[in-house]
Amino acid sequence: MGFVRQPVNLKKARKILSFVEGYGFKPVERGFKEVFIYVDREKDLKVYVYHLDGEYFIVIPIDRFYIPFIDSIHLFEGYPLVRVDEGAAKAILRGADLMAPGIKSYTGFEAEDLVVVSVGDSFIAVGEALEPSSKLSEMQKGKVVKILHYKGDKIWKEVRRLQI
Repeated sequence: MGFVRQPVNLKKARKILSFVEGYGFKPVERGFKEVFIYVDREKDLKVYVYHLDGEYFIVIPIDRFYIPFIDSIHLFEGYPLVRVDEGAAKAILRGADLMAPGIKSYTGFEAEDLVVVSVGDSFIAVGEALEPSSKLSEMQKGKVVKILHYKGDKIWKEVRRLQI
């Protein structure tokens, strides 16, 4: 069957955007022209697409969150960021969660916040913090971020197929 495109009413679109902003993801440009959703009922996948002036940012529901699609992160600002080393990046891109030893630097965040994971200047994942950043300096091991979405995962592949 595949994806079916449907319009989204402005009230719903604003509610989703408000949720995303509540986790620190502020759109660089707020004046969206239209919002639509792609739904694939067979794969239980929804993709909200906000059309800006010449660009689109994408929000996807995962678990109890609405999160920015990893390729849309550059259209947001204000989010917590964790930079990782190459070894951690490779593990994350194979589906692993982020462990403490792979962290190179970070901004402030609390447990249960959404954070963006990058290697160098490349955004590779979005996840839920399991520990506050205040504890990271004393952590030698352990899981720090539960990865919800990463480049190369099933959602990323499906959304890329849409050619938005």
